Amino acid sequence: MEQLSSEEVRETHNVYPARDAERSQHAFDTERIEAAGKTEAPIGVFDSGVGGLSVLSALRQELPHENYVYFGDTAHCPYGMRSDAEIIELSSRGSQFLIEQGAKLIVLACNTASQAALTTLRATFSVPFVGVVPAVKPAARATKKGRIGVAATNQASKALYLRQLIEWRTRWTRS
Repeated sequence: MEQLSSEEVRETHNVYPARDAERSQHAFDTERIEAAGKTEAPIGVFDSGVGGLSVLSALRQELPHENYVYFGDTAHCPYGMRSDAEIIELSSRGSQFLIEQGAKLIVLACNTASQAALTTLRATFSVPFVGVVPAVKPAARATKKGRIGVAATNQASKALYLRQLIEWRTRWTRS
């Protein structure tokens, strides 16, 4: 049996030294080039319609030097009347489109899609996903009378995620 040197093992299995002193200049150069490509890559913003434009606007204010690509699925909106399976399928297609456009990260600017599809999208694609969901926890902490309002579609109001947040809020205010 042929023995591999430690360098050959590192190259074959992409195991890199933990300390910078053990790394080659080539490794540093390669990582810098890869990182530079990612900083130029756009942030993808996905919504079931045009409501996500307000999310895009806020992102542009907070991160003005980033590039963005927006996909509003107006052909299939509203998502609030669809099943979870349909929302997951449509969200997957929209996300795939944004990835094909080079998105380095995808903001799911649709509350309904965030609740129904976010876990599946994170498990399916290698890019990071950020979802938008009702701000139940911060609202529960801020309320003085123990009441908050949540604006949601039919589908989002029935979502397990929202029910769990409401249960959390109930437990939190009792303790």
